[in-house]
Amino acid sequence: MIPRSFVWKVLALASGLCLFVAFVVAGAGSLPAVGAEAKVLVPPYAIDLATDGVTVLWQTESPSAGAVRYRAAGGVAWAEAPSAGAGAFHSVRLAKLQAGTEYEAEALAGGKKVGALAFRTAPTKADEFTFYAYGDTRSHPRDHKRVVAGLLAEVNRSGQHTFLLHTGDFAEEGSDEQSTAEQFFRPAAPLLARLPVVPVRGNHENKTDLFSRYFPSPGRAQDRAEGDNLCIDYGSVRLIVLDKYVPVSEIEAQKKWLADKLAEANDLWRLVSLHEPLYTSGKHGPATTTRGRMEPILVAGKVHAVLAGHDHDYERTKPIQGITHFVTGGGGAPLREKSSNADKYDWSVKFEMTLHFLTVDVRPDKLTIKALRPPAKGSAFEVFDTVEIPRDCGWPAAGSQPASGAAKEDDAAASPAPSGPSEK
Repeated sequence: MIPRSFVWKVLALASGLCLFVAFVVAGAGSLPAVGAEAKVLVPPYAIDLATDGVTVLWQTESPSAGAVRYRAAGGVAWAEAPSAGAGAFHSVRLAKLQAGTEYEAEALAGGKKVGALAFRTAPTKADEFTFYAYGDTRSHPRDHKRVVAGLLAEVNRSGQHTFLLHTGDFAEEGSDEQSTAEQFFRPAAPLLARLPVVPVRGNHENKTDLFSRYFPSPGRAQDRAEGDNLCIDYGSVRLIVLDKYVPVSEIEAQKKWLADKLAEANDLWRLVSLHEPLYTSGKHGPATTTRGRMEPILVAGKVHAVLAGHDHDYERTKPIQGITHFVTGGGGAPLREKSSNADKYDWSVKFEMTLHFLTVDVRPDKLTIKALRPPAKGSAFEVFDTVEIPRDCGWPAAGSQPASGAAKEDDAAASPAPSGPSEK
């Protein structure tokens, strides 16, 4: 006969085991399961467009195994490329693609489709095309959506599926992942599903690691010592993006890099973008320290135009030492009037406090840059400013004196800033 004490011990052990199993099961149900169906926080978008590839990114609310399924538009067979490991941030480089070709892609999380996009790889040669620019999309998602709707309508009207330049300040300073999704990625999703984006680091992205996570740059040092400088060739255009916020110790290297990239592009249109404008009549005022450092290189490199953001308005200058400067900061951020010091500046040709975006029409002999705003009535955006930039902008010869207005604020640039933050 089995002793009664032994029976009680067995029953107690079994009861404890059941409680342990129940606890584990309950706990497991509250944790995100890698590979399980994941909700999307940031829909898929593309960066680093090239003739032979593009990088597709998206973010899920919980960790998952990611992959991209893709094919040439109208094709039958799909190829698939996995992301490296499982996580919430997904980045997949699609390589060995055909130049100037339309592709469709689907982002997968846990093996299930969570979003789709289409893009056209950069052409090996193109003299006629249009790309788009806007910036400062932070704070007001509803206004950002209005600009996106106008942009998308223009893309569909023109059929120019090229790329989108964003001049910085995607979301408010200190925004977390949820806020960044709400202010930028979700309002822009219909546009990003059609155009790869070229990102410029804004001052609102300067104190967070989210910019580097959403827009990873190949080969960038982890400490950002190399900055988020970019050089993109698309057909007959070389677009150079300058990170305004590199450490002071890296500025000389950045200047040399800029000079080298411009020198390589003698037969191309040369455009430069950075967040803080070198010339502006807006509230922030011009980035004079940066202007003192970079303008001689821009002039020597025969840059055709500089596109910036930061001030929440639209502005176009007259050619200054051959270079036309644009401010495009009307993507959704609170609009602002001119600076009280604006009457001291003689460079402004057109200034308007309005939501807007730019189209840049590239032709063999000229660039035509148009600014479009939402009209008082109706749904289509309307052109409110247009300028044509010739291939030869009459840049001054080396060693000549700067044109009127070019050095008005440069006294402030005589001593370099102690670090790389926003100048205003």
